Amino acid sequence: MGIELKFLTDDPGEIEIVERYWALNPDGTFCGSVISLLPFRETQKARDLVALVQSYATAYYTGTICPDCGRHPLINTRSDYKVVHYQKLCQHCEDDAILERIIEDEEHG
Repeated sequence: MGIELKFLTDDPGEIEIVERYWALNPDGTFCGSVISLLPFRETQKARDLVALVQSYATAYYTGTICPDCGRHPLINTRSDYKVVHYQKLCQHCEDDAILERIIEDEEHG
């Protein structure tokens, strides 16, 4: 199990902070806290750093594949990584399933 990163930037500093944010220890825990990554440039708050990391790269959990679409699930935060193991569908397919149930309820309600 691991994390695949697709970078949306060419800036070496931005790539490095993304890699440090998503870095895993051999036991699957994260290397250090988000706060340990601060400050980063002008960023002083953890939530602001997470938003920056999300704008610099897209992260996918490689430990599972969605049975509906066959893709690795998208993870936006470290919290997503901790719960993605328990999800049956990726978030995109889960959102589609919820929308389909809403439409069906409206058609039959």
